[in-house]
Amino acid sequence: MKKQIALFFSFTVIISLLGFIQTTGFSDKDNIAWQKTTKLAWTDFKGKVDTKKTIPGYAYLLINYNSALKPDSMYITVTDVFYRGYSWINEKSKTKEQLNHQQGCFNLVEVACRNFRKSIATNTFYKSSANNTLRAMYSAAIKEKNNLLVSYYNETKNGTDKVKQAEWDKKIAADLKKTDAYNKQIVPIKMY
Repeated sequence: MKKQIALFFSFTVIISLLGFIQTTGFSDKDNIAWQKTTKLAWTDFKGKVDTKKTIPGYAYLLINYNSALKPDSMYITVTDVFYRGYSWINEKSKTKEQLNHQQGCFNLVEVACRNFRKSIATNTFYKSSANNTLRAMYSAAIKEKNNLLVSYYNETKNGTDKVKQAEWDKKIAADLKKTDAYNKQIVPIKMY
């Protein structure tokens, strides 16, 4: 029974990942995984500008996770990813302030990733329900990511309110520092 559960869980994760890769067509060259030392550049924004939108630019960011299952443990990799091919910027908006704003988006998603990793690391996982538990945690992380970004966009007026942007820059830096214990992408967990 344990082998069947492990096999089912592994199969589900593999199928999910294959589906994601096939439907998005993303490759490693198309994305940037968040790292403390990596900063976005205008050359990373390769997507077609959405002329129907009134915003200066858009960073396409996702929280990705996958897992490797062992007999009594699991290793979950959680990554904050910037997708170049879907991220865009209006030519007239290419300023250092707007690039800082887009980097702030990337950094906020990393905060949500770290909180997701913390949730994984501090929870108990049972073989019979690990998949459901992980999916629920992932849904919560996506909700947090979306709420953070909406607040950020609205309060900074998409990076055009310099005072609010400066406040958010400080908040994001403090949140990254506060969650630094969960900066490693791989989270090992014990399975019961």
